[in-house]
Amino acid sequence: MLDSTQNLSKVCQVFRKFVQQIRKKNTAKDPNFLQISIACGKVEQFIETIFPSQNPESVVRQKPPETEAEKKERLEARWDI
Repeated sequence: MLDSTQNLSKVCQVFRKFVQQIRKKNTAKDPNFLQISIACGKVEQFIETIFPSQNPESVVRQKPPETEAEKKERLEARWDI
């Protein structure tokens, strides 16, 4: 599949789409429910390591601003070292 597309991100998108469909069809009554869920999780985790869905810069921006008490405590902790 990778040879035909020459684009790893598109291949990962296709795999992610199919994994999501498999997860939807997977029911708890199935005796292989746990193995299927683990396999789907491993595929999604691998794709996430290659192409993270969250940008690290946006995560840093989303952090709430530090209060004065937290800032003071953090600065005092530096002096303890």
